[in-house]
Amino acid sequence: MTRKRLAALLLTALLALSLTIPASADGIWELDNGFYQRHQEECVPHGKYYLTNSPQGYCNIRSAPNGRVICQEKNGAEVLIYQTYKNWGVLEFWPDSGPIMWGWVSMKDLAPLYDYRAFAQEYADQILPADPAVTEPLLAAYLQSGRTALVIWPYPNAREASYCYEEAPRGLQTLQMRGFGRTFTDEEGHLWAQGNQHIGGRFDNCWFLLDDLGAGDGVYLPPEGVESTVGERIVSVREVPEVTMYPAKEPTPPIENYLPAILSAAAVLLSAAALRFFYGKKRNKGGAA
Repeated sequence: MTRKRLAALLLTALLALSLTIPASADGIWELDNGFYQRHQEECVPHGKYYLTNSPQGYCNIRSAPNGRVICQEKNGAEVLIYQTYKNWGVLEFWPDSGPIMWGWVSMKDLAPLYDYRAFAQEYADQILPADPAVTEPLLAAYLQSGRTALVIWPYPNAREASYCYEEAPRGLQTLQMRGFGRTFTDEEGHLWAQGNQHIGGRFDNCWFLLDDLGAGDGVYLPPEGVESTVGERIVSVREVPEVTMYPAKEPTPPIENYLPAILSAAAVLLSAAALRFFYGKKRNKGGAA
């Protein structure tokens, strides 16, 4: 094979290589829909929330299990896993610019988030429609007591309350007007009620202890100089699995994200070397002649 033909073949191969290198203007890769279509029957609906919690301080979101990194999230970000495939979960995320995208994350890099949604899933068969014949007398009795403290909980028996209002007469009147949507009786027999529907949505994460609407969590501290009207905690803390959170760190872009640029640069350098090799030899032969 002549040097000219060898150089031509080399240049053709390098050109083909450069054309097969995937390009991305902003470094964001699309979800590998082909993988999902091939494995759709193996994916399991999940629908649970987690916190990103990788030992390296951030999670890599990929185009497919073990695929390219398309986004990175620091530890502590709340994510919803829609479906799982083996030990991978698919989620949606919002890049710095552009539309909502989908990606895969290793379930090992996630910490279960126990919140009002997890509570609702765990006790779905024990959460019942509210019976006004039961809830209204309890609320009326509290109003008649003259107390106006109101404590809102994210879910029954949570470790900490969401809000502790020292004076909330209007809030109590609103509850009396709108009523409650669902109720739950905890293991100790305390009755809880969830706020009823309101304009714009639901009080999904607003639970009230009907046995004492003004009983606190033992954590709340009133403003300085204010005598607290919030009562003592009368319910036990719901025991949920303790999670060790790794410190969040700024993501380090993976080398694979730079691979297209590296291969492109290598192709250019190899092309230049091939041309120099071929034409250099040609000039040397011409000079020798």
